[in-house]
Amino acid sequence: MGGTTALRSDHHSGIVSDIGTREKRRDMSGTWPRQDVADRLRELPRPVVVLLAARAALRVLPLIGGVTRSDRTTRSGSDRRLSTVAISVFRANAVGWVAGTGRPAPRAAARAAADAARAAAAVALAADAARAVAAAAAARAVAADAVAAVAVAADAVAAAAAAARAADARAADAVRQAFDDDMSFVNELDHTLAADRLAQRPLWPSGQPGWATSAWDGLEADLLRQDPSWQVWTTWYEDRILAPGSSPDPALEDIIQVLPDDFWDRPPAEVNADLLSRASAIRTARLPPPEPIPGPGPGPHAELGPDGRIRAAPATDFDADGNNIRRIRQLLPPVRQAAEDLANALVGTNAFADLARDLEAYRKAIAGEPETIEWGLVWGLGVTVEATADAVARDQPSRLRDALEDNAHAALETLRTRHAALIMATADGREMQEEADRLRMTRETQADLKRNAQAVTGELDRAKDIREPEVAATASQAASSIGEGPHPERGTVFGMATIKNLSIVILGAGTATAAIAGVGAFSGAAAPTVTPAATLAAYEVLKNTPMFKNACAALGADIHDLAHSGIQGLTTVRDRLAPFRSFVIRTGVPLREIARLMPRGQWMLRYIDFIVRTNGQSGDGAKPSG
Repeated sequence: MGGTTALRSDHHSGIVSDIGTREKRRDMSGTWPRQDVADRLRELPRPVVVLLAARAALRVLPLIGGVTRSDRTTRSGSDRRLSTVAISVFRANAVGWVAGTGRPAPRAAARAAADAARAAAAVALAADAARAVAAAAAARAVAADAVAAVAVAADAVAAAAAAARAADARAADAVRQAFDDDMSFVNELDHTLAADRLAQRPLWPSGQPGWATSAWDGLEADLLRQDPSWQVWTTWYEDRILAPGSSPDPALEDIIQVLPDDFWDRPPAEVNADLLSRASAIRTARLPPPEPIPGPGPGPHAELGPDGRIRAAPATDFDADGNNIRRIRQLLPPVRQAAEDLANALVGTNAFADLARDLEAYRKAIAGEPETIEWGLVWGLGVTVEATADAVARDQPSRLRDALEDNAHAALETLRTRHAALIMATADGREMQEEADRLRMTRETQADLKRNAQAVTGELDRAKDIREPEVAATASQAASSIGEGPHPERGTVFGMATIKNLSIVILGAGTATAAIAGVGAFSGAAAPTVTPAATLAAYEVLKNTPMFKNACAALGADIHDLAHSGIQGLTTVRDRLAPFRSFVIRTGVPLREIARLMPRGQWMLRYIDFIVRTNGQSGDGAKPSG
């Protein structure tokens, strides 16, 4: 804690007992005698006694912001004083809260935490030392034996009232009323259940007083202005204390009580960054491992280019996967000729603009040598051409036949026939056709899928920083084909295959960035304030988390190797892929719907939720959104 070790006091009475004695003298008039508090606590189980003391202390914790404010103190000196006091008080409160909620807290850890708080108070201004120690007093109840715990807890409650009175004349009454409310609540319960139920109760049963709200807002702002890593404590206080029923996460509390005392004898920024990394590792270890991001399937393939944008993946030699190269070479020339004949017949007329556009994309896709052609894309574009032609014929049955010469109409029919034979000579084509044959999806479901897919691809069209132009065009065509044509299942399979392959890259990149941002040592503005040792420790934790490992594996060897090359490489990955995280946050709602509607799309949900949940952990002191 940056020099507080030498200031620790070994005397057991300490400042807290002095405060309790003074409070007892003040209250002997009968308004709220300390002995009455001790008597009311004596019949309760030890965890309940400790928790009642912790809750009293936590109500005045925000008052530690007053320990550094003085005309005689420079801003930098004030910040140092606040950091010294705050980290000791937060630590002591966490130890007391853990013990009160029924989890074992070693007495040595509690005693060390209480000693550190007393030392911090010695560093603070003498007039305000009472506030600092009162806010940490509950830790001593953990360290005491069963009989002494009652007396220490009564001291803690009295100290909280004294500190509150120093802040506001009416504050002590609010602290006392909240304690009385807690006691009434506990006495109505089976005492074996009281600690658990009490921990879920609002800290201020009648509502947080204005003075406490103002004090907390000021303390939180002061701490986060100093260093974003204080978020580890401000989040803990709000989530566990101000809203104790909001799915408490015990990761931080579990590690605090087992850390050696010398862990805390470092600058607060380093301690906090280390705590963030350790808590993140525990939370990750407790979650069931996420389903791995799958490899690309049939359909247009996508990958990250060297500039960090999505590009169409070059085709590879699929001979080993079942492509009939000889058959493909036989069929390609007549397919190309039929497509060219049809294209020539459409020149000079606007009647078939949509058909001409789709045909041009198809012709571009079948250009080149068979080994370089993306056959999943060809399958889908063939579906699109067929659906467009059928839509024209369905709207005006005579229009297509009347407008085209016989040889052009024959070219269209030839293209349909030859395309079907060509595509079945490819492994991707056969697999996608089998998917279409197996698909059982209602018209309504396909319409929902199309609407959400178009929402995502529309945003992708605008997000020029994460994709190349042809990727956006292919995605838009694929989304538009869902549920269309005389065989709507074919267009739906094309759309799903394209969206799935894009999601592999988008969610992989977004997850990698979110995982990095979730560790304080790498979260932008926080990085300069963190020591190299803490940064290295955070890096070792991060690169072994399942989410991060899965994301790097999905993005290919270049990103994997860069992320694992060291801290500089990890920073490069964070900066290069940051737009993907923003994209997922913007499109989280339709992406979730796509995952829900697509067969075998459930893997997407864990990654979408992870990315959205870490929104705000970017080093700017913002709070997570979810």
